[in-house]
Amino acid sequence: MNTVIKEPKPRSFLTTLLPFFVLAHCAHHLLTALPAPMMPFIQEDLGLSIIIPPLKAWHKKGEEVHRLLEEKGFLPKGIVAEAKAIK
Repeated sequence: MNTVIKEPKPRSFLTTLLPFFVLAHCAHHLLTALPAPMMPFIQEDLGLSIIIPPLKAWHKKGEEVHRLLEEKGFLPKGIVAEAKAIK
């Protein structure tokens, strides 16, 4: 009795793995793009609120740090003045 063992035909990338990559890519785009516009609805449904901390004291300290960094040469000269002008 002769038994013939056929070797399996190599599968094509296009028919095996590519559909999974396409599906994962689309899922990635959906999962990263939807939360931002849906945030007001999510907050309303879950009863969440945004707490905005007072930052005035930190702002003064930040300006002092920026001036110090300018003096030491770590930041370009005049960057604090430019940032104030933008506001």
